[in-house]
Amino acid sequence: MATQEEVARLQSTLNQINQQLRQALRDTSRMLNGEPRQNQVIGKTWEEFIGEFFGSVKRESDLSGKNLMGLISLPSLLRRLP
Repeated sequence: MATQEEVARLQSTLNQINQQLRQALRDTSRMLNGEPRQNQVIGKTWEEFIGEFFGSVKRESDLSGKNLMGLISLPSLLRRLP
């Protein structure tokens, strides 16, 4: 069972990652300039990042025998969208 300290550390780590992602999104928005070739490179960079993230979740799930994606409810995420 996770301790309160472990949960707090996880929350802090995820908050830091969220801040970095928001900065990356701001940077992405600034860099998009209508030039298709550059925009493709930027899009491919995001695809690689997201693919690596989901790949990491799957690998960790396989190694631990725990379904980490099962912790996340897609309908709940979609309800949070503005």
